[in-house]
Amino acid sequence: MAITPDDLRRVYSEFLLVPDEMINHAILEATVIMGDDVDRWLGQDVYYMAQLNLVAHLAKVMEGTSLGDDNAMGPIRRTEVDNVEIDYAVAPTDAASTEEFITTVYGRRYLMYRKMCFSGWRVA
Repeated sequence: MAITPDDLRRVYSEFLLVPDEMINHAILEATVIMGDDVDRWLGQDVYYMAQLNLVAHLAKVMEGTSLGDDNAMGPIRRTEVDNVEIDYAVAPTDAASTEEFITTVYGRRYLMYRKMCFSGWRVA
């Protein structure tokens, strides 16, 4: 079951005005990031929910940049010394970094599903 732009809009109505082309690009990119082996993701349902959130994250990031928002999509660090306050964006340290995904609620939900599937063994 492949995600469609209408699937995204049914779950997240805030994407009603986002063009199909942008959502389809986000779907393609999400498939590249996640792969298409649903069994790695504990089955079709978890894969679908994780991909839906990743597509929403990617579409939200693309929507911001298409509107001319060139602000960093990354964590902001703030430092204050005396009466001087400095804000700066922190770039991800490597390609596998999860920092990009924490910039939206959808990305954080995607990370939750990713942790569920790929956290490894736990010993109590």
